[in-house]
Amino acid sequence: MPDTWSTCYRIHADVYAVSDATVYKKAQQYTADSLARTLLADTASYALLYVYRPRSGVGSIVQYNLHVDDSMVCRVKFGTKCIVKLPRAGHVKVWARTEARDEVDIDVQPGHVYFPEVYCENGFARG
Repeated sequence: MPDTWSTCYRIHADVYAVSDATVYKKAQQYTADSLARTLLADTASYALLYVYRPRSGVGSIVQYNLHVDDSMVCRVKFGTKCIVKLPRAGHVKVWARTEARDEVDIDVQPGHVYFPEVYCENGFARG
């Protein structure tokens, strides 16, 4: 905390260095893969799309529909999440429109789980 001699905060820390982080990265990847395997079996004939929009200050009142190809799959609001089952493999277009249409192409593989984060950017009249 600041004192009478200085108005600055002081940070004390122990700093450790790792010369080879590959073991740590492999363990971290294994943990992420094992968590994804609990959501969907490798032998599943479909994929899952976990869509989430975190709470942030930008565009908090803007809502929009999220589409996969030509089908509307969920309404995206501030701080929401939804799970979409993708029954077929191959390329699909995930898109939304507020002022302009924005899309991303995903190569869907059965048994995989996808986690796109959707958000709202500042626009002229709307997000």
